[in-house]
Amino acid sequence: MKKELSRFLLISIFSIPFIGCQTIQDNTRILGIGGDSKYDMSYVKANLKKGITTSEEVIRIFGKPNYQTSSGSGPDYFSYREGETKSNALLSSALSTIGYGNIGNTNQALQEGKQRQLSIYFKNNKVDDFSISE
Repeated sequence: MKKELSRFLLISIFSIPFIGCQTIQDNTRILGIGGDSKYDMSYVKANLKKGITTSEEVIRIFGKPNYQTSSGSGPDYFSYREGETKSNALLSSALSTIGYGNIGNTNQALQEGKQRQLSIYFKNNKVDDFSISE
């Protein structure tokens, strides 16, 4: 019994760092540090469907926009700038805390002044069009 408990604790202690690493990998992939960035057209096309995706779903997927315009029928336009969303700032802060700040494609691009912008246009509260520019 004591031996089984010791083995369980030992396995648990060595497993915890790997769980944390996977969480960081999943979150940073969205920022472009290890895979598709939310500013890559492949990611945008996979997550936005013209005439189907609502503005609420866009906010859930991409976060609160940096800039938006609205009319009486709902939002007309959302703009996201790479590195300026609150979710990016939170993750960047967390990565810096554990010693992984200033790594990856996103941070390097920001340091070099290459900042992409995602523009999303709405019609009747659904995505009508979108584009990415540098």
